[in-house]
Amino acid sequence: MRLVRQMKAKIIEELLSLWENHRGACLGLSAGALIAIAMLIFGFWQTMFVVFMALAGLWLGNEYDSKADAWLDLKETLARFLPVRYQRFRGTNYTDYGFRKER
Repeated sequence: MRLVRQMKAKIIEELLSLWENHRGACLGLSAGALIAIAMLIFGFWQTMFVVFMALAGLWLGNEYDSKADAWLDLKETLARFLPVRYQRFRGTNYTDYGFRKER
């Protein structure tokens, strides 16, 4: 019994050390494993839908926490990535997006 407790304590110590020193890798491994299991259980498209909605929620929560204008930031991001013909809201000056009004 004593040996089992020592092994358990050693494993917990190693896991905590990994978490402290390589937090990003641990989170990436966990997220990848969860996505892989979800794809096996639910299928590719359902899993991609859930991942997309989670990322959208993460983005909106981040915008809310930073007290920024989420709609304005979304328009500016789309203006950087979409071709000009899809940007109805863009002004005549193509280098200035013209979304933010000076007060």
